[in-house]
Amino acid sequence: MINVALAMRTKNTKFEQAENIVFMDTNNIIHTYRINHKEYDKGWLLLDILFDNLEAFKKIEWSFENVASVYFESYDNELFGLERLQSFDVVEIVEL
Repeated sequence: MINVALAMRTKNTKFEQAENIVFMDTNNIIHTYRINHKEYDKGWLLLDILFDNLEAFKKIEWSFENVASVYFESYDNELFGLERLQSFDVVEIVEL
């Protein structure tokens, strides 16, 4: 198992709109997070998600609404190092 941190910044700087974050996990279960603007910390939303392995994480199809930037990082430095994943067309990969 690998714990992955997901951080994203909304396009709406006033945080008036909720965000939908949708992904399918390694068991083909679809997860939807609906986050309202009150749960942002200075424009960044942080989620910790557990995956079977890094390759399974890379294969996940993500769907974002109203998201400007996203950053992924593995906590398992011994096995994977700090992974910056560049394969998500819908968002810009950024460093926190």
